[in-house]
Amino acid sequence: MTLTEIAQYAGEKIGKTDADTITFLQKSAALNYRRVWNFAPWRETITNSTYDASYVSQIIISGAGTITSNGTYSRTSSGTTQFNSTSGNGNFIGYESTVGNWHIVDIAFGDDTYINSSTASTSFDTWIQYTGALPPPTSKLSLSRTVTLGTNVEAPLSVAFGDNELNPMDLATIISQDADLLDIDRFGTPQAYYFKGRNSSGIAEIDIYPGLQSLGTTTLKVIEKLQCLTRSSYVVDFPPSANAIGDELRLPHVSHVVLALTHADALERERQYGKAQLVVQAANTDLSSMANYELSQVGGMKQITPSSLGELGLEEII
Repeated sequence: MTLTEIAQYAGEKIGKTDADTITFLQKSAALNYRRVWNFAPWRETITNSTYDASYVSQIIISGAGTITSNGTYSRTSSGTTQFNSTSGNGNFIGYESTVGNWHIVDIAFGDDTYINSSTASTSFDTWIQYTGALPPPTSKLSLSRTVTLGTNVEAPLSVAFGDNELNPMDLATIISQDADLLDIDRFGTPQAYYFKGRNSSGIAEIDIYPGLQSLGTTTLKVIEKLQCLTRSSYVVDFPPSANAIGDELRLPHVSHVVLALTHADALERERQYGKAQLVVQAANTDLSSMANYELSQVGGMKQITPSSLGELGLEEII
């Protein structure tokens, strides 16, 4: 069923199918579908994704004898190994995979001005002179812990770094256990994550603690709860869009519960509160039974607890 079909049928049950009533019931059906969606971890609402987490967003160069090499260099895009100068002079820092180290390229100088003394792709803080360049600089990282999740993600349920699960924490817990984790220059193997909620674009984000000392990317595995969706992945918001109300529900087995709850709203609109309460009670019972059945189908440790020993005593059973 679609939300429009549910609204239409609920209107027919109370004998009202005028435009205003149907519009009201479409909104009601959308809210009730969202309630059912969030009531349990239905298998259609859970997914898993991997994300490339880039932790270093900027390198700040200072103290270079070639003064035009100083300044802030920002990563060109997530996962890349090139950082461009924010001053607009064309300078950049790049990793030469054939040679095996990082180079600071100064356009005014006409060549690489400094190279990193280490051949490790994660080393970026020990620079040496190159081709007659003036005394080498020092560098400092600007760390970005934030990982942006998919556009249809409601919230993360579990996050893993490599083969290890990260602990979910709030900021108060981080401070109480290890406040140093909040420092911008604290690096190490990620141990925890913090769900930040949604950014200004409405997309879910998480922060990783501590940040990883890497100029490349690292894959995070995330189990996610999706936003309320239809079969064609239209988000069911409020008020619902025309696409959302005309598409089939992604949870077709709960249509009768959404219909019952929408019917109850229709009855309340007609001031029939007693009837509405009975319909809601029956719908809630069905919903709880369906959720219990859903959870019983997923993998997990099962425990059988007898409610009665019958005519046998405990000693006889043992």
